[in-house]
Amino acid sequence: DDALAVVERLREPGSPVRWMHFNSIGREGFDAVGIPGHLTVTHAVGALAPTVADHALALLLALRRRLPDALAARADRRWDPTLRNGMRGLDGDTVLVVGLGNIGKAVARRARAFGMRVIAANRTVRPDDSVDALYPLSALHDLAGEVDAVVLCAALTPETGGIIDARFVSQCRRHAVVVNVG
Repeated sequence: DDALAVVERLREPGSPVRWMHFNSIGREGFDAVGIPGHLTVTHAVGALAPTVADHALALLLALRRRLPDALAARADRRWDPTLRNGMRGLDGDTVLVVGLGNIGKAVARRARAFGMRVIAANRTVRPDDSVDALYPLSALHDLAGEVDAVVLCAALTPETGGIIDARFVSQCRRHAVVVNVG
């Protein structure tokens, strides 16, 4: 594997590399391939937020408009008049943004532009104009029944890994969808 070969070269005595800059956000991928701890690893904070937020809203729209089902019907060359059942727009719905960093705030702004009520759960609770209400992560399960959509924007940490569990899903509205860009 190319990544492992690069890591082995970085570990060689006398390697001149001291700093690596990546065009991505999460550290877990770097840690998974074993990038040596002596290297400084940086990324452009917030640079990808607009692109990731656009992607999150595209996925949310696709799910709400049942695009995967429509594409499957098309691939099977069948007309399914029931596809319109359960199609929903976003206007008037409530979205829960989990993680209110640069990406979460960009998702919130875009969701508002679609007429959504935006609530968020975050590690720290500080007033933020990008959302209608902000809660601590500990309130996540209490919010499940209030939302039509969940967009996960939180970085993977021991605190956030598995945060959307079977209990959370069981408390969601039947039509709720989850998009994970975290």
